[in-house]
Amino acid sequence: MVVVGELLFGAENSTRPLQNLSRYLEFISACVVVPLGRETATTYARTRLALKRKGRPIPMNDVWISAQCLEHDWVLVTDDKDFDYVDGLILEHCQARSVVLISLAVIA
Repeated sequence: MVVVGELLFGAENSTRPLQNLSRYLEFISACVVVPLGRETATTYARTRLALKRKGRPIPMNDVWISAQCLEHDWVLVTDDKDFDYVDGLILEHCQARSVVLISLAVIA
């Protein structure tokens, strides 16, 4: 759900919101959205605390995305270096143009 929110914000905040929002909504409707549950919240809290103790806070939405990936043993494909600070997170780095589509794999 966090990735969906990030995508919708990006579409609304773009120079072509009507065109982008339509495309993103079409793509999102083809995905299965995995809800955030109690285990995700527990993993979020532990991850955020670990990052705080390391002196490496990252954006809150990135902590939620990390928590869901950790909970489900998913590989996160991204070009965002903030995720490098999350212990135990399996990452695959890619180019920025690929991130929008591939990061939706977190949803499916």
